[in-house]
Amino acid sequence: MEAIELMEALIEESSWSKARISRQLGMLPQTLNNRFKKANSPKVSFMVDVLNLLGYDLVAVPKGSNLPRGSVVVDPPVED
Repeated sequence: MEAIELMEALIEESSWSKARISRQLGMLPQTLNNRFKKANSPKVSFMVDVLNLLGYDLVAVPKGSNLPRGSVVVDPPVED
């Protein structure tokens, strides 16, 4: 799953709306929507902010590590 798809799925599963997230992040809903449209490479700071609101941490672990239950792996963006 790619980063944007992951955040979209987590928002869908949560009680949060994009409008609420944009208010909490102090940005216009249009700005938030534009960030979700920018292909497959959101800034890490944006991902951290959104994931934090949804109750997740963004972490890096060595490949092959046992991940805790509920973890999601983000795939690298696909080159066109």
